[in-house]
Amino acid sequence: PLFRTDWRAMQTASYITALFNKTTPEEAPHPQLFEFFETLLDYAEAQGGSFPFLIWAELQFCNHHGHAPNLGNCTLCNATKNLSFSALSGGMVCAECAQEKKLLTLSCSLDVQDILRAWQSEELPHAIDQTSLTAKQKTAIHTIMDRFMRYHFNLPPELRNAVLH
Repeated sequence: PLFRTDWRAMQTASYITALFNKTTPEEAPHPQLFEFFETLLDYAEAQGGSFPFLIWAELQFCNHHGHAPNLGNCTLCNATKNLSFSALSGGMVCAECAQEKKLLTLSCSLDVQDILRAWQSEELPHAIDQTSLTAKQKTAIHTIMDRFMRYHFNLPPELRNAVLH
């Protein structure tokens, strides 16, 4: 019923559906995947209009599909300092590796890394709603996840952007 009155929650459910539709083979029996999909839709009905929920749902989707971004250390050398984000590398990369491999990276401050790691490890979306974000953090998180989702799941950006605008 909420999807009829809350267009953001409905858009979030549509986006989640598109993610599953894109990544699930037709007529393939995946009971755990279907259960996970239903769970995300239930959460979308309750919290789908919030920015933190969208990011949490994307991170959970990535975790479930084995494409979780590495947010703790350099994906190439395991360094933990001077990190930026590279969708191509699947997460954080250090400045040295980024320069050596000529990787396109996005700046990712320590506070944004901490927020993303916390949301990635959170099993339920209720705890993330209390996160207070600055406009700069929100923009950085949006940009990082947008780049990651487009690169790894090849979805048109309009699907995701419809949720956020």
